[in-house]
Amino acid sequence: MSHAVVASPPNWGLAQPRDENVQPLTCVAGPDLRVEQLAERSRAGCRESFELLVEHFERRLFHFLYQMTRNRHDAEDLTQVTFLKAYQNISAYESQYAFSAWLFTIAKRTALNHCRGKRLDCWCRSKHRGKSPDCRRPN
Repeated sequence: MSHAVVASPPNWGLAQPRDENVQPLTCVAGPDLRVEQLAERSRAGCRESFELLVEHFERRLFHFLYQMTRNRHDAEDLTQVTFLKAYQNISAYESQYAFSAWLFTIAKRTALNHCRGKRLDCWCRSKHRGKSPDCRRPN
């Protein structure tokens, strides 16, 4: 089974996302770094670290979004949109929380907005299933 192919975050001439409160880190990304360390380095402006985060999460994120949309094309598009939003807003990530929770929250909200915009009945797998008008099981 193939999965979504997510390109590296584009650089459209925009400044690297930086948080003035974060000390610059040497941009040395490696497979031995934990996810939160990669997120901190990404927050400090290291694109290579963000690319490693994309590689680490793209398959899980695609499957999560596919379960919500039940549409491969939408899940692929939403995976890319989620990573783009995460890259553009990496300075908002708070390191005391798990990066995966932050990323998957972006994905869930992006998918719900997508479904709402297309007036689709997406089903989200959450503890709120059936209790929220945004989260309904398909008929």
